[in-house]
Amino acid sequence: MPTTLKTHLFYTFLAIFVATAVVTLCGVTNVIVVREGYLTALVTAFLIELAGAVIAIFKSANFFGDVEKPLKTEDDLRKSIGKLDSAFGYLNRSLNEQHIHFQSRLTSMKHLAPTPETDTMVLISIVKGNVGNVPPEIINESLGVIADILEMKPHIRVNLAPSLISLCKTLPAEYAGESSRILQLLENKP
Repeated sequence: MPTTLKTHLFYTFLAIFVATAVVTLCGVTNVIVVREGYLTALVTAFLIELAGAVIAIFKSANFFGDVEKPLKTEDDLRKSIGKLDSAFGYLNRSLNEQHIHFQSRLTSMKHLAPTPETDTMVLISIVKGNVGNVPPEIINESLGVIADILEMKPHIRVNLAPSLISLCKTLPAEYAGESSRILQLLENKP
C-alpha cells in the first residue's frame, strides 16, 4: 500500500474511534441523550474498538528493547561460532576428565579381582588418548592407580609391561613421578 493510503486509512479509523468514544462517554455520563437501544450498541462498539487498539499497540510495541540482537556481520557470526566451539571444547575436556577419574576409581576398586589386566589396559588407552587434553593431576591419578595395581598384583607386570613402558616413555616431564614409579615396578620383576 502506498504511504498516503496508509496514512488516510489510519486517520479515518482514528476519527471513527474518537467519535465513538466521545459519543459513548457523553451518553453514559448523560451529557447527551442517546436512545437506550443505541447506547448499548455504542458501548459494545467502543469496547471492541478499544480492545482492538490495545491489542494492536501491544503487538507492535517493543517494551523491553532489543532482546534479541540479530547478527549483522560475518564477524559476529564467527565470534558466536567461536564461543560455541570453546564451550563445547570445555564440555568435552570436562567429560574426558570425569571419564578418566571414574575409570581410575573403578579400576582401583576392582584391582583385587582375579584379572585386572583388562581394566588396566582400558585405563592405559584412556590415558594415552587424553595426555595434554586434561589436567596433569587427572593423568597422575590414573598412573598412580596403575602403579598400585602393579604393586598388589606383581604377576600381571609381564603382560602389561610393553604398553606401560611405551606410555611412560612418551609422557612429558610433568608426569615423571608416577611414570618413574611404574617403570621401577616393571624393572623389579618378581
